Amino acid sequence: MISVIVPIYNIVDYLPHCLDSIVNQTYRDLEIILVDDGSTDSSGSLCDEYAKKDSRVRVIHKANGGLSDARNVGLEQVTGEYVLMPDGDDVLHPQMIETLYNLIISGDYDFSMCYGEKVWDISLIQDKSKSIIKFAPSHKLAEIPFTEPNRDELMNLLFCGEEIHLWYAVAWNKLYRRSLLEGMRFEDICPEDIEFNNRVFLKTRKAIVTSLCLYYYVQRSNSILHQGVNQTFAKWSIAWYQCLNTIPVENTLYRGWVLRQLYRTIPSRILLTRGTPYHHIALENGNRIIRRTYKMFITNRYIPIVEKIQLLIYNVPICYRLFISMTETWAKIRK
Repeated sequence: MISVIVPIYNIVDYLPHCLDSIVNQTYRDLEIILVDDGSTDSSGSLCDEYAKKDSRVRVIHKANGGLSDARNVGLEQVTGEYVLMPDGDDVLHPQMIETLYNLIISGDYDFSMCYGEKVWDISLIQDKSKSIIKFAPSHKLAEIPFTEPNRDELMNLLFCGEEIHLWYAVAWNKLYRRSLLEGMRFEDICPEDIEFNNRVFLKTRKAIVTSLCLYYYVQRSNSILHQGVNQTFAKWSIAWYQCLNTIPVENTLYRGWVLRQLYRTIPSRILLTRGTPYHHIALENGNRIIRRTYKMFITNRYIPIVEKIQLLIYNVPICYRLFISMTETWAKIRK
């Protein structure tokens, strides 16, 4: 059985699309745990309606505690051998769970993963959700393109990739073996998925990934990631700092990758919060983290000297502002 944990908070306009896509999956052996995180709209009552119609659905109503807390409450309740954690405002392809399940049982894998697609108009998903895979009992993976990244590749994709590797950073497009998540919970930070998957990848022996887009990442203007500059945005670098602290000291390769990402993130948060009430938060967090990591950064042999100099210069606010200004000017000239 597969346990599906859905965190829910004030998304009544999007929730039916998400829940319909889960209960109508081609893979049927599901335990669907809906965690209503103190919604003040009718999301909670809508969850109860689905539970009345489908015996696989169980609803947990709780006081608002945030996304990480809602997922953690769900993790405490799972009984399935595998765990999927989609967001309540997104939509799954009808064959997503069946595909990820066939992938993970095809070998001794710790998790399986698919790619996704950003969707701004939820009405367009219907045309995208047609059957794209024909499963034959003896050839279940015949039509599924897949790769088997090792731990080094996973960690590199998590910390060194561009936006396309968003799919490695998030938790909602992965089917985890429940035993892999034993004792693991989400931290109350943002982005919480990166810190969580950092610990998952460190424990992973084997993973399997398909490039098929089976998850529809619905973009909302009022979602956490589209709320613009706020306190969460200002504290963004803390997640990378916690990743650094989780990686063993002797693993200088992974720590080098995280340090590079950290020293890129800090100046961008300081610059982008300038002129807002959250600037001092970004500045204080950034300065504190740099004081604690400066020696590690300077001595890490996996960060090229030129890049060390460049990133140290970027972390001088006036230099970073000058760099951004020059970059924008050059972009205008090229146009």
